[in-house]
Amino acid sequence: RDTPAPVVRLEFAFLQEQRLFLDGSWELSLSVGSLYVQDLTTSAVRSPFPKMVGPKKGEALSVTNGSFELDGLVHHLSGSIRLRRSQHGFRTTDKGSTTWTEIRVLPLEISYS
Repeated sequence: RDTPAPVVRLEFAFLQEQRLFLDGSWELSLSVGSLYVQDLTTSAVRSPFPKMVGPKKGEALSVTNGSFELDGLVHHLSGSIRLRRSQHGFRTTDKGSTTWTEIRVLPLEISYS
């Protein structure tokens, strides 16, 4: 019985950060970096396999778009989600909270025909 062969390879780095504060506020950040989809159906004569999807040319190298480091490798940001909740009136009777959501998706391009 033959085992199915993969047709694409998805490569990316994933970073999750959580911060909890004494006043009950919190922050959650999820980032995806160096997102690539490679075509595994072509012959591997030319290494590496061709990339089908990746950062838009010129965008991946931009310092303003952000990057993060995992295990000594720098990954250029492809997208991120950050949720923050800030508590108000921690030491008073007038209590409340504010929640922020920030979503960033950087341009990707399909470079396969």
